Amino acid sequence: MTTMSPLVLLTRVIVCVAGMTAAAFAYPHSLVLVMAAALLAAYPRTWTPAALMVGLAVVWLVQTELHPVGLTTVRLTGLALSLYYLHAGSAFAAVLPKDARSGPAVAWPMLRRVGVVTILTIAVALLVSALESLAGGTTSGTGGWIGELAGGLALAVGGAFFLIHLARRPS
Repeated sequence: MTTMSPLVLLTRVIVCVAGMTAAAFAYPHSLVLVMAAALLAAYPRTWTPAALMVGLAVVWLVQTELHPVGLTTVRLTGLALSLYYLHAGSAFAAVLPKDARSGPAVAWPMLRRVGVVTILTIAVALLVSALESLAGGTTSGTGGWIGELAGGLALAVGGAFFLIHLARRPS
């Protein structure tokens, strides 16, 4: 029997909570999805997190298509952040051995990256929401998703070009 270090256990708890939160944002009325996400704590190093992320994205798309009233900036941002936490936690769990005896110094680079992504995601959500309000639209109903989609797409393309620039610069 192998023992689990506190860092590995904390990572699995983060993966579990992020999966349950993402399930709650994707389809708030399904306890089954939330419980399925809880299984991630047991299997964060397998294909389970990827399958759950894709499944939750599809469920969210179908649910917001059927009930567009529930499409809000807060819900979209919450889903994006919880899916990112699920991804980051699963990736971190995949590289940590189960019996890893490591200190907090191992987790600091991942925590910094997650913090930066969280701040940028919230900033973009606030910016898109403010721009949508200034344009006379709404982000809490059927008309707001176009601005949010365009803002998210512009951010993704800009981020991709920035990463390409970073990869090509001399070290």
